[in-house]
Amino acid sequence: MGKRLPAADRRLPTPDDWATFGRQAAGLVGRSLSADEGRTLEAYVGLLAEWNQTYNLVGPSVLERVLDRHLLDSLTLLPHLGPRQRVADLGSGAGLPGLVLGVFLDLDSRMDLIEGAEKKNRFLRHAVARLGLVNRVRVPGQRAELLVREQPSPYTTVVSRALGSLIYGAELAAPLLETGGNYLALKGERHEEEVTAFLDAPIAQRFAAPRIQRLDAGGVIVILKKVSRETH
Repeated sequence: MGKRLPAADRRLPTPDDWATFGRQAAGLVGRSLSADEGRTLEAYVGLLAEWNQTYNLVGPSVLERVLDRHLLDSLTLLPHLGPRQRVADLGSGAGLPGLVLGVFLDLDSRMDLIEGAEKKNRFLRHAVARLGLVNRVRVPGQRAELLVREQPSPYTTVVSRALGSLIYGAELAAPLLETGGNYLALKGERHEEEVTAFLDAPIAQRFAAPRIQRLDAGGVIVILKKVSRETH
């Protein structure tokens, strides 16, 4: 009898799971995934499972549904990212969605994974190096509030997933975004309550009216475009 696999390894996707994911991801990427992209994503999931046994980066349910619920969810943001983008992922955690998106960015774009927890930053730095993404993905190792003091408005796009309320995300994103840049927030079924609260908050004056894109798998992307202060 072969060696028994750790629990995290038993939850890893099977080849059939990856084949299904590849077909679904192609619709979001706009083409079939290349062999290198597929290997990079598989390596990322393997690293996440390996580190999770010691560092508890994500809950068990994340690994059990990592392809259909988490990687695909991350890739729904990709159609909103054009060439030559400067992107920040707020509260990147273990790299969802920013590191996944970074696999598909062109070499003239940059993705910064902004995370406050040092153990998660250690994982992100390790993963970026191991996956060969150092040319377009960075890990500043600072919270957003500190990063903006060094270089205000450095990003064309800010993204987030499972960050907190829309108000909280918008307050962090506004000083990071250039005028005309977009904050893209992945939200679940309670997004209407968050949008209503956001519209009554002072931070709403920094953005145009929210646009909502509904996703086939459930949830939405809330799109907030930053406007100049003089607009209001």
